[in-house]
Amino acid sequence: MALVEGWSAAGLGLSAAERAALPRAGALVAWELAARFLRDALEDVYFAWDAGRWPSRRDQNLARAAAAIEFAAQLEAAVPRLRERLERIR
Repeated sequence: MALVEGWSAAGLGLSAAERAALPRAGALVAWELAARFLRDALEDVYFAWDAGRWPSRRDQNLARAAAAIEFAAQLEAAVPRLRERLERIR
C-alpha cells in the first residue's frame, strides 16, 4: 500500500474504479504470470532456462508457475487487509 500512500501524500487521487480494483491487482498479475509460465511449460519456447539448475526448461517453468501460484494465493489472502488499509487512506 506504499504506492497508494505515496499518491495520497502527493495529493493525487484514485477513481472509485481504481480504488476498487487496487487490492486485487497484485494477485491478478501473479495469476497471469503463473498462467504464462504454465503455457511455456507446454510450448517450451519463451522463458530462459538455467540448465545448471534445472533438467529442462519445462521443469523450470513448472517451478516458476508453482511459485507464482503460491504468491498469488498469499496476495489473495491479503485482499481484505489491503481493502481496510485503503479505506483509511483518503
